[in-house]
Amino acid sequence: MKQLLTILTASIFLMGSAAFAQEEVNNTSGSPQFSHAFYANTGYANYDLGELDAFLPNGAPQPVNHFSGLGIGVQHQIKGVMISLSGERYNTVDGIPVVGNNAAENDNYEVDGRSFKGMFKAGYAVVNNSNLRVFPMVGAGLQRFTMEITRNEDFSPSDIDNSEMTGSEFNFQQKNFVGEVSVGADYIFGQKNDEGSTKGMILGLRAGYHYALANDNWQHGGGDVNNAPDFGTRGFYGKVVLGFGGTSNKMPSCKKWCGK
Repeated sequence: MKQLLTILTASIFLMGSAAFAQEEVNNTSGSPQFSHAFYANTGYANYDLGELDAFLPNGAPQPVNHFSGLGIGVQHQIKGVMISLSGERYNTVDGIPVVGNNAAENDNYEVDGRSFKGMFKAGYAVVNNSNLRVFPMVGAGLQRFTMEITRNEDFSPSDIDNSEMTGSEFNFQQKNFVGEVSVGADYIFGQKNDEGSTKGMILGLRAGYHYALANDNWQHGGGDVNNAPDFGTRGFYGKVVLGFGGTSNKMPSCKKWCGK
């Protein structure tokens, strides 16, 4: 984890240093050279949770594959290069029917999944003008995934070696390295000024594929879980982004940012 954070921090620093070291240059093509955005997003993801049946007692419903999410992030553009940092939380969607072995017993169970993840992404703006940007991106990050099983009376999870575990609520957690590929589009609702800069509200869309490296390192109550399933969340997602930002046809100079 420390190595990954070191690599990501160094990448951002080097890319930013290379950009800010340049003098201000007017962009005669009209394509923005620098942009920034702060945003919040909401979205939907479909993760296959079928491999988690090992945690479920007879009659418990299978966790649904449908997740809703909320997140925040920051995004910068240096010439055509896009970089972003974000944090997101996803939960199984309430109100979608679940599938179980016995409908009467299912009424006693509630099975939920949720994830927290932090992502660093980089890409390139294939469409880049004062109001619209379209950009494919690749990213890496870390995720903590939790599966929660609750019932109105004590029970024991099936198919795992910790047979002495009984209770009315169980939280099984694991951590994963995550990779994602996506394409995004942002539209800035703002007017370009005389210097070629645009500021305003941003409305955007994101679509991509999420892949978490599978492992069987699950924990419950601070202890390891034996014979746990080898699992990682995987599936497609879509998001709507709302934020504030701007673009500029000039690269920030070191004179302006360094005080020289």
